[in-house]
Amino acid sequence: MPTTDKYGQGVQIASLADPPNAETLASNIANAIVERSVMRFASASTRNAKLEEPVAGMQAWLNDTKQLTVYDGTQWLIAVTATAGMQSWTPTWSTDTSQHLPIFGNADVRCKYMQLGPAVFFNMWIEFGSTTNFGAGVTTGDNWRFSLPKTPNVTSITVGTCHLFVGSLTRAVSGPALINSSGFLNLYIGSGPSNGNVTNGGVVDSLSPFTWGSGDRLSVVGQYEAV
Repeated sequence: MPTTDKYGQGVQIASLADPPNAETLASNIANAIVERSVMRFASASTRNAKLEEPVAGMQAWLNDTKQLTVYDGTQWLIAVTATAGMQSWTPTWSTDTSQHLPIFGNADVRCKYMQLGPAVFFNMWIEFGSTTNFGAGVTTGDNWRFSLPKTPNVTSITVGTCHLFVGSLTRAVSGPALINSSGFLNLYIGSGPSNGNVTNGGVVDSLSPFTWGSGDRLSVVGQYEAV
């Protein structure tokens, strides 16, 4: 009768007393190699369709997201995300009300991120330009929101710090950056005024913590867990 490998991996090895069966031998070898190797699939949906009954320890590479996933016995987990360093992305800039929408225009948008497993590290630097449009008819209720480079796994939490600069960088306001319940990034005013004209607190918008204009800048540094 067949025995198992000496490494305790459950690989079936035919004994000399077993009847010759090339198909069984080839099947045992193929299954042993495939189940214990890094399998490659186009996407998570393709992987799930092919591996209807995965076992703990299986590994699968996803070509679309460039991620190595591992099955823990209950679910597929992201083990590693391949990266060539920080990647650039341009966030979608909108408002929580979806009204009086701003437009980057010729703003200097420098936003980068890196994903390691489920952890996403990101930084944003935006200097508004002469053709930046902060929205017509805006109110302090039109809170700014920015899309993130990867879909967050959790919402309504603080994920970083923002700094809001007036013109020459000699005056600034800082505060927390939060992922709101819709999965977008809101910037909050957490410190004192940057000049005597600041009267609005709360979430950053086109009028808070000051009336934004060309040459004003914001930066955000943070990290969060992706889906």
